[in-house]
Amino acid sequence: MRGALDFKVKDCPVCAVMKNKRPKKPTAVLIEEKRQWKPWEKVFSDSSGKFRVMSLQGNRYYSVFVCARSGRKLYFAHKKKSHYPMVYLKFLARIGRFPKLLVSDQAGEILSKAMGSRLAAQGTHIDPVPKDEHSKIGSAERAIDEIDRMVAASLLDTNIPKCYWDIVGEHCTLLNAVTQSCPTDHGITIYEAETGLIPDLDALPPLGCFGVRYLSKLDRKDFKLSPKNQAGVFLGFATLRNGTYASDRHCSGEGTNGFHP
Repeated sequence: MRGALDFKVKDCPVCAVMKNKRPKKPTAVLIEEKRQWKPWEKVFSDSSGKFRVMSLQGNRYYSVFVCARSGRKLYFAHKKKSHYPMVYLKFLARIGRFPKLLVSDQAGEILSKAMGSRLAAQGTHIDPVPKDEHSKIGSAERAIDEIDRMVAASLLDTNIPKCYWDIVGEHCTLLNAVTQSCPTDHGITIYEAETGLIPDLDALPPLGCFGVRYLSKLDRKDFKLSPKNQAGVFLGFATLRNGTYASDRHCSGEGTNGFHP
């Protein structure tokens, strides 16, 4: 009796169309390869939005930049998707250097002629990822997923209004840096790999706690009945109006920077 024929998907054109699957995703990048880059020489970038809830600052999108060596994430909220070039300038000002390689998807705001000319002048090579190979920017997409989950949980836990999602999101990136291990050295945190300092977790107050803004005499409107300082709710550490703190006086929609928890 003749044995059964062993047909494979590649042998049948119908099976190739109906049953064939995508090739396996590439394996994780080796630690030795990540260590070849200096901090912020290789950067992964991606954007998220449009958010249904507009933030108090008028933002509906945010972009994240991830360092390939340290795993540090930087978070920038913006109003329109086309504002990515301005966000990139803020990113450069934050890190104080020009990356050598920028890995991103094929978004139009990144691959525009103006953006390409600017990157070329700065000595930065852009590596756009094909549509079906998003695993190559998995660091940025995973960062967005982590930040979204942290923001949603923080807003629910502290009962902070959703219009402050951009402030809470930037604060969550800081929490991620001081609690997650560095991808190239699992014995230290991301914050320690970037700054060389051990993070002081006690210096991070919980979201939603009581905060006070110290007022100067020039900012006080009443010297008799009003308190000397303004009380509010701590919303997180964020770059809001050139300040490093963010808080709301009564959580009624009026945002103010300069609060100290």
